[in-house]
Amino acid sequence: MNVLALQLRRVGDILMTTPALRALKARFPQAEVTYVCDGAYSPVLRAHECVDTLVPYRSGSGLREHLRLVATLRQREFDLALDFESSAVTAMLAAGSGASRRIGFGQRHGYA
Repeated sequence: MNVLALQLRRVGDILMTTPALRALKARFPQAEVTYVCDGAYSPVLRAHECVDTLVPYRSGSGLREHLRLVATLRQREFDLALDFESSAVTAMLAAGSGASRRIGFGQRHGYA
C-alpha cells in the first residue's frame, strides 16, 4: 500500500500525526508512507521510523510550484491520501495526487 500523509504546518500538529502513522504501519507493515510537510519542519520527521519518504513543502509557493508538486505526487500512484490538515492546499494536493482513497476531516473539502 502506497500512502500519502499531508500536514503542512505547525510542528505540534505534525507530531500529533505520528500515532496515526504508527497505527497504520502496525496494521499494514508493508505500507510505504510519503509525508509532505513544510520544509522548515522536515527535520522532525526525517528520522521517524514510520516515514519512508519525506517531501518538503515550501510555504507561500506559487501556482507553478503547487502544480509541480502535484505532478510529482501523481507519479507515485498512491492508494491512500491522509489529509491531517484539511486545508484548501492539502485538499488540492490530496485530490491531485490521484490517490484512490482520500481521508480528511470535515465535509468542507469533500471529505465524509
